[in-house]
Amino acid sequence: MSRSVSYQIRLTDAEKTAAFAVFRELGITPAQAVRLFLHQVVETRSIPFPIKKTDRCPIGEEHIPNKALSQDLLKSDDEKGYKSFTQVDALFADLNDE
Repeated sequence: MSRSVSYQIRLTDAEKTAAFAVFRELGITPAQAVRLFLHQVVETRSIPFPIKKTDRCPIGEEHIPNKALSQDLLKSDDEKGYKSFTQVDALFADLNDE
């Protein structure tokens, strides 16, 4: 048998209460639910459910990103102007120039 390890996650009280209620309905423990999720990540090599853009902000209803940030986040990586560096010194030189 392989050795178990523990991993901590942070949840709001509301997230924990709602999720644990569903786990009870399903007859599984939270640990079993997390192991099922991780097993599916490995099996599918992906997040095992669709992740879709919604109008609701995952940070909370009170958080409204400004319009410029919202537009920037939706750009492709090519449009974002990311820079690539092969040397750490070049990276820091670029950071210090700005």
